[in-house]
Amino acid sequence: METNGSNAKKRPSRAPAVKVGVKLRERRAALSLSQMQLAVMSGIALNTLQRAEAGDFTYRTAVRLAPHLDLAPADLLPGVKV
Repeated sequence: METNGSNAKKRPSRAPAVKVGVKLRERRAALSLSQMQLAVMSGIALNTLQRAEAGDFTYRTAVRLAPHLDLAPADLLPGVKV
């Protein structure tokens, strides 16, 4: 059975999440923090921070990271009211 493109479900774009990951990485670098330093300060695992910087993060991760980056959680979660 053939399917046409009009019936296929589209995945949401990861572009906004990747942009947030870039923002995380840039902000961490601007504060001269290593990934390990930020992970320890925020109480998250290093691999969780690495995933967040790649655009794969949760609300909880953003909330835990934001204060250590001198940001509000809303700055990391565009479109989400915190």
